[in-house]
Amino acid sequence: MPWMRNESSLGQHTPPGSRPESPSFFGGQRSSNAAPLPYHAHSSASSTYGPGPYGTESVYTTAPARSKRVFVSNLLVGPIEKPWLKRSDPWLRASWWITVGLWFAGFAGTGVILFFAYRDTPSVGNVCVKFNEEFNDGKINTNLWSYEISAGGFGTGGFEWTTNDPKNSYIKGNKLYIMPTLTEESGQFSRDQVLGVKPVNEAVPDCTTGDSNDYFIDRPVGPAVGIQKRDSGSIFKRGVQLDDRAPADPDSGGGANGATGGGSGGGAPANGQHDPCSFISSQTAFRAVNPVQSARLITKNAQFGSLKYGRVEVRAKMPTGDWLYPQIFMLPTKPAYGNWPKSGQIDLALSRGNDPNYRGGGRDFITSDIHWGPNVGFDAVDRTRGWYQQRRTNFNQAFHTFTLEWTDKFMWIFVDRRVQRVINLDFRKQSFFDRGHFPLTFRNGTDEQLTPDPWVNSKNNVAPFDQEFYLLLTVQAGGTAGWFQDNVGQKPWFDQSATAMWDFANRTDVWKSTWPKSDDQRAMIVDYVKIWRQC
Repeated sequence: MPWMRNESSLGQHTPPGSRPESPSFFGGQRSSNAAPLPYHAHSSASSTYGPGPYGTESVYTTAPARSKRVFVSNLLVGPIEKPWLKRSDPWLRASWWITVGLWFAGFAGTGVILFFAYRDTPSVGNVCVKFNEEFNDGKINTNLWSYEISAGGFGTGGFEWTTNDPKNSYIKGNKLYIMPTLTEESGQFSRDQVLGVKPVNEAVPDCTTGDSNDYFIDRPVGPAVGIQKRDSGSIFKRGVQLDDRAPADPDSGGGANGATGGGSGGGAPANGQHDPCSFISSQTAFRAVNPVQSARLITKNAQFGSLKYGRVEVRAKMPTGDWLYPQIFMLPTKPAYGNWPKSGQIDLALSRGNDPNYRGGGRDFITSDIHWGPNVGFDAVDRTRGWYQQRRTNFNQAFHTFTLEWTDKFMWIFVDRRVQRVINLDFRKQSFFDRGHFPLTFRNGTDEQLTPDPWVNSKNNVAPFDQEFYLLLTVQAGGTAGWFQDNVGQKPWFDQSATAMWDFANRTDVWKSTWPKSDDQRAMIVDYVKIWRQC
């Protein structure tokens, strides 16, 4: 259309009728209806057509091709001036020195940080060997180790009784085995006797006195109800009936604190433990003989078996089996501040034989903790507790080294190497009484009393860990101190039940099936024990 145009209609080579100056461009009438005159562009190229309608040739010259634009090179030719080479840029040199300086400053700063970190990292310093047991004698060296033989539960209400029977502790392949076995398989008691179908009333053979049961004599196992010490004339000072199956009189086995049931041997005397040196079973009273035999070895009586400040190493492999409770820990040789927990307890390694799927933490866990407090109701172990978990293997599959480093400034407990710390405790900051944040008063029955500070005269922040401690190795079974939580992992007893040990013994067929037959799997195996003192 005339009013439509494009780029070609404005060029100098377009036909006149298409140019703006042509009247027809603006819609004007042509002078005639004849075809337009030929347009001769200024070009040497032309096209000739045959005769037109007027009998003449029509000649049009075609538009020439648009000339190509000449490529212009921007490359510089000839010498190029570089004035920046004639005079160096001072900022370039400054940036180089700044970079180098920052590198050196970074290295120097790192060195300073490492120096102060190394300086402040606690160390026991020079140490000298005090106790070294690698079990090369082929038998247990009684000059280094002593047995604690008891059915008393040792403060945790354990369901085992410890023996010196070579089936429960022995040397094999230059390693110590602490092997739990079933009482009913020992030949001393049948299953009916353990459960009281055939009642038993016997003394524990070779029962030791003055052992660690005495240190835990004030320790409640379960709710503290009517706790009083055992006197020399009777098992109980006072009995409290907590279960209609467990009568309250002392001879029929009502636990004074309701912790474990069955009276002496199977129940809870007034100190919250089983009677250490008696077996008594009765089916009608739901009292049982301790259904598991084990061993408890200590260094207390050895000439160099105790330590105050130094280093302890125990390399061991943990046992397999439900409700097994392996322990490597230390107690004060002569409790300077009173019974547990006033004089402290150091747990290097506590574990469980349960499967790793056990919700409370199975044999893939190791717990280390430190017990301390002004009385049994204020054990502040939760403030000084740690744990370590194996991600790919369990502690029953390989040997691990459990180490204590201890001075008047710090206490470290770690697994295999120092970077795998479980306990990191600094004694320099505050005393244990301040660390505990204990209440100012507590209620003792109906009386309200000031919370005592048992370490007030110690004149240091280390008490109660400023005295000699000895080492204990044992494997317990079950217990009522909360190590195995109620309603977790099909636990067959309740800690507060007065018949806890009978209930455990009555389910022997269930948990026994999880105990391997091989002693290489069921036992706690100790490769060596080494104690160094500060020189």
